[in-house]
Parts: sequence; structure tokens; C-alpha cells
Amino acid sequence: MILQGENRRVDTRFLMTLAVCELGERRAVMMASNVSAGGLYCPHATPRIVGEKLLLEVDLCDGRVPLVIPARVVRSNGGLALAFHIRQPRFEMLGLRKSGLN
Repeated sequence: MILQGENRRVDTRFLMTLAVCELGERRAVMMASNVSAGGLYCPHATPRIVGEKLLLEVDLCDGRVPLVIPARVVRSNGGLALAFHIRQPRFEMLGLRKSGLN
């Protein structure tokens, strides 16, 4: 766990750019700039209601099937912070691989 003052993180965050597609009626494409096994942050996404549930598709460009992930909006102020309903270890594996730690 990484603790930074009032900003408590359960999972290690990795700086990387990934395309994120929202599935469903609103269909939107966003770019995540920072990801972890527990969620991701899209700095230039359309504001949403905190607590709103989204269904996301994320291609990790690892040669495997894209992830389809249920998530909820935890912050929407100048960007969109999304928490996954179920932890996604593939994000952590990708982050470690891209950072040269794995």
C-alpha cells in the first residue's frame, strides 16, 4: 500500500497511456494516463456523476482479449477517476513490464 498524506492508495499506480472505451448507451472513448489494478484516471474525460456505474473496455495491447470491466466514478473534477468493482491484476503486470521491473 502506498500512503501519501490524505491520499491513500491500495494498489501501485503506473503512468501510461491506454485507450478506454465506455460501452453502453453513452459510448465514449477516453485516454487513461494513470492506472492500477484497482482503477484508472482519465484526465480529459467528460464529467460524470460520482457513484455512476460504467462498463469499460480496455485493450492492454498485450496480445490478449481486451478487458471488459465494470467500474464506478469516484471523482469527477477536471478528470475522471474510476474504481474497478473487481481488482484487475493485468494492469499491474502491464505496469511492471513497461517499467522494466518484471
